[in-house]
Amino acid sequence: MKTPSLLIPILIGIAVGTLLGGFLPQVGLNLDFIGELFIHGLLMLVVPLVMTSMVTSITSLGDLRNLRGIGAKTIVFIWSPLRSR
Repeated sequence: MKTPSLLIPILIGIAVGTLLGGFLPQVGLNLDFIGELFIHGLLMLVVPLVMTSMVTSITSLGDLRNLRGIGAKTIVFIWSPLRSR
């Protein structure tokens, strides 16, 4: 069974969003809650997945000496963009 393409719905969404934002901005502002719900839903999905992935990776290392090198690299990787501000 062929999976339907998402190109057409994405283009329709871009067109509708552009038209609402350009010609009827008040309607777009009233529909803002839909975007907020979407973003919060993504956060509710992504954060547990990332945490589960991290815990699974750490437990699969086996030897804690391997964790030191990976942990140091992770800390540098996370903190380097924060230090650049």
